[in-house]
Amino acid sequence: MMIPPLWQHLCDDAAIFPPGNAPLAQAVVDHERHRGGEHADLVGPMVVSAVVLPQLDPLLAGQPEGALAVTVTTPVDQVADALARVAERPVLHLRMLEVALGDVDPAEACTTVRRAVADVPVAVAIEVPRDERRSEALDLLGERAAGDGWIAKFRTGGLVAEAYPSATELAGAVADCVAHDLPFKCTAGLHRAVRHVDPETGADEHGFGNVLLATHHALLGERAEDLVAVLDERDGAAVADRLRALDADAVVRLRAQFRSFGTCSIDEPLADLVGLGLLDPDAAPATSELLHPDDPIDRDTRRTA
Repeated sequence: MMIPPLWQHLCDDAAIFPPGNAPLAQAVVDHERHRGGEHADLVGPMVVSAVVLPQLDPLLAGQPEGALAVTVTTPVDQVADALARVAERPVLHLRMLEVALGDVDPAEACTTVRRAVADVPVAVAIEVPRDERRSEALDLLGERAAGDGWIAKFRTGGLVAEAYPSATELAGAVADCVAHDLPFKCTAGLHRAVRHVDPETGADEHGFGNVLLATHHALLGERAEDLVAVLDERDGAAVADRLRALDADAVVRLRAQFRSFGTCSIDEPLADLVGLGLLDPDAAPATSELLHPDDPIDRDTRRTA
């Protein structure tokens, strides 16, 4: 299956997190299946919390150094400990460190993280709070993004309807990131390609295709209020047609801005992309290089993790 650049490594494998809650052993097996399958180029690293790192040891026994590419999530006050746990496990290749601020002041948090990663060549994603601290957090991240490889992380859903930001809120977040020239990723809630109502929670769930298009429009200079309608679009065919119409330069700019999203199911976004005609299951595998040459995933690692 050919995975075009727009979709390459878009889906970080967060199977152990809600609502999927896959047992760690099963998540590792499934991740190997995804990274060894025809849709391998769709898949990013496995996302794990720092607390489960010791539990990976028996699951990865005998694997070569750097066999499993991971993104590790941790609270800001446990960053140094999380890095130490990764360092104790050569089998892990740390792709990204995702940090939750909690109640910590953004400036204090950024200082803490910067000190902890000073000698560690790793990308950092800081989860941007959904409160009055958002503007300060984005300003601070914008100052560090270019030189330090930091990005923003937005929570786009959860287990209850209140966890989902409105289209207006998310539009503002996307527009702010573009204005700050700040790449971002999303986590939670982007289960499907197109905006829809989840029958279990009653929440309006954002579509990852909608978020991609909103990012594209923001890069064209459109204002946050103009992005709301893009995020609200529920016509799958219309969303698919607009994504299909993006040219190569637009895709490069778009994916440099919107890096990936964490999903507890790789199968769901894959099925949507095939169902919308955005991926052809019968097409030959891609032979081109990865979209971002500095992406630390390497293809030899992918075959074993």
